Amino acid sequence: MNILDSIKNDLRKAIGKPKHRFRYFSMATCGLHGHIRQRILVLRDVADDFTLTAYTDSRSKKMMHIRENSEVSLLFFNSSKFIQVTMTANVRVEKDEETVLELWNRIKPRSRKDYITELPPGTIIQDPSEVGHQENIHYFTVLKLVPEKIEYVKLQKINHLRILFSRNGDSWDSCYLVP
Repeated sequence: MNILDSIKNDLRKAIGKPKHRFRYFSMATCGLHGHIRQRILVLRDVADDFTLTAYTDSRSKKMMHIRENSEVSLLFFNSSKFIQVTMTANVRVEKDEETVLELWNRIKPRSRKDYITELPPGTIIQDPSEVGHQENIHYFTVLKLVPEKIEYVKLQKINHLRILFSRNGDSWDSCYLVP
């Protein structure tokens, strides 16, 4: 198995295993004014073409940044295997209402509360008990993260390994980099 397939397999394993090291990843966005923000997202799906799926609230700061600049940086790290995977990706917001509804219906009811708060994420409140939830409305948004570059780093005792994969249409080119 080649390394790119290995990355995809590890990402796919992470979808169903909450304790998998790639299940939670960091996504950095950059708004028009150069404000960079990072946050942790949950990996929900990995398509054959490497498109990753994650969910968010449509009112979040990340959505404002994505509207301003759809290029994001993703970071996955497996500390037990000393593997780091970074990606430069473009974000597409899923617009198909049937697809969004189908994914919404798969979310456990207790997890839906993250997408139905009365106030947008990041709003200042006096006390956590002030967070109210709405009925019959949600701000659930499906993000499709389409990688253009994937960088793989494996730290080893001798000769660390670093490879850059670049999308070229439907295939990927690769080259080794100095670690």
